Amino acid sequence: MKQRIDALSKNIEDFHHSSMVFEEARKHDIRRIGDLSAVVDGVREKQEKYLVSQESLETRARRFEENIQKIFSEEGDRREELDFWMQQQQSRLLDFERTWKDWQKRFEEFDERAVKINERIETYQETYFSMKQVGQEMTLLMDKLERRITEIAEIQRLSQDKLKKELNVFLLMIRSAGTPSN
Repeated sequence: MKQRIDALSKNIEDFHHSSMVFEEARKHDIRRIGDLSAVVDGVREKQEKYLVSQESLETRARRFEENIQKIFSEEGDRREELDFWMQQQQSRLLDFERTWKDWQKRFEEFDERAVKINERIETYQETYFSMKQVGQEMTLLMDKLERRITEIAEIQRLSQDKLKKELNVFLLMIRSAGTPSN
């Protein structure tokens, strides 16, 4: 009888130890889920910042495109005026050459501006595509993170179910050990 009591006492101690281990694991899992939730919130905030930044870039791009269209329109007008002026000034060749040199300088400045504008367009395109790629990567990371959280929650649920089953088995063993055998 004393051996049975000692065995039951040992079983109770083992169960108590197991339940404490499971409780610690559950607390650790809860902390990890909390940490993951904080990370998810941080990622969402970054994604919102990127969206705001992207909208700002798109607004700037629209303004930039409007300015380019205005410049091209003004350039067309300027070229028409230049042709008319050149027809009137053919008789004054010396004045025309001096004026032409001046206009040539302006053309170079315009070409430099056009090169700079093209560089800005390319920079915008690179930025836009990198932002788009970052947004896609953020979406993928969010999906992975949500899957991991779901997996952890499922693991925790399974652990709790297993612990309940072991407790029921243990309680049945105690009950059956407590009833006299015939």
